[in-house]
Amino acid sequence: MVRTVQVKTAPRVALEPQERRSQTRDHEPLLFVTVEARRAADSLAVLGAAADAALAGGGAPRWLALRMADATRAAAHYVLGHSTAPRVRLMVSVDETAVTIEVTDHTEQRLGGPPAWHPVSRSGALAPVGRPADDEAEGGGQDDRLRLHRTLDGHIRVALRTAWDSSAEAARSALPRSVPDATSM
Repeated sequence: MVRTVQVKTAPRVALEPQERRSQTRDHEPLLFVTVEARRAADSLAVLGAAADAALAGGGAPRWLALRMADATRAAAHYVLGHSTAPRVRLMVSVDETAVTIEVTDHTEQRLGGPPAWHPVSRSGALAPVGRPADDEAEGGGQDDRLRLHRTLDGHIRVALRTAWDSSAEAARSALPRSVPDATSM
């Protein structure tokens, strides 16, 4: 199936400095892509297509790329609906153990590093940085669902981190696609 995305406002692609990436993530990423798009009617489609393309380029299986592209569109819809920022940023990270997408209205780089993102519970309460929101602590797992975070000055981030074993996927893709028929030899 071929999908066409018409981009009227070209997104900006930014490379994040290596030292900041390694400070903010547990594992060294195999792929890290940042895309910023101006607030526009097609922003959801642009960011979803960017996530899909980045994950496909990073070697993620098709089902995972499609799932994360859908999550990107949902996250972008939330951020655009709850923020008045003129731009939205998508960050896609693929490492050995997981795939992460983050959509935020926080687009400016600050000298002090990344902002302090507070987890938001389902009731809307902010948890201290580094501690899960109350409903996350009760539910156990930190992965595999969209998570809402806010800064004290009102910026929004919606993120999803889902487990993926890239080494198992690489081994599976190295297998022959079909077994030759004995009569054709």
